[in-house]
Amino acid sequence: MFNEYSRKFPDLANDFNNALNGDLPDGWDSDLPVYKSGESIATRTAGNKALNAIAAKVPYIFGTDADLSCSTMGKIDVGGSFNGVTGEGRNLRCGVREHAMAAIANGICWHKGLRPFTSTFFVFSDYMKPSVRLAAMNGLPVIYIWTHDSIGVGEDGPTHQPIEHLGALRVIPNIAVIRPSDAGETIEAWKWAMQVKDRPVAMVLTRQGIPVPDRDK
Repeated sequence: MFNEYSRKFPDLANDFNNALNGDLPDGWDSDLPVYKSGESIATRTAGNKALNAIAAKVPYIFGTDADLSCSTMGKIDVGGSFNGVTGEGRNLRCGVREHAMAAIANGICWHKGLRPFTSTFFVFSDYMKPSVRLAAMNGLPVIYIWTHDSIGVGEDGPTHQPIEHLGALRVIPNIAVIRPSDAGETIEAWKWAMQVKDRPVAMVLTRQGIPVPDRDK
């Protein structure tokens, strides 16, 4: 049946195979933004720009959101909310359920056909830890977007200041934890993460603006 479908709809069949295998289409990273030295940009903002540039070219990226994407900027801006009846939409609203969100992302990876990312504050990675460890042990390529890093705490104070979380996550075997130092490194982190198929990738991003350095120096 699929061979017949492939003859009738070769482009769609190719898209289906790419999604099932996690292969990237040609030109998937051609529209990623470039930042100039002297700008001051939060890495969560740069991450949103990178995510949406990639999502426009890679239709199987799918977001899960623990009620904070308006702040983490971890969402597909024109993706719409997932509708369980019609199957439309590219952002699944999980509510304040970080553990369920991470478990759902694992299930999506096991099923295949979509590349899921999650989105919440970094301090709430504690609630996700069991599913994060399972993703690492099973080689599931979930992308975790964790924002509001610990160096510059926001207005919510120390309860939202994830001092110990970076070290705790980095000692988990088979997970890549990336903490970009500026907007340019955030773009490179997304480029690398999209090519990883054998383990989860975590991006730890800032709320505060960070200066973009002069790479020539």
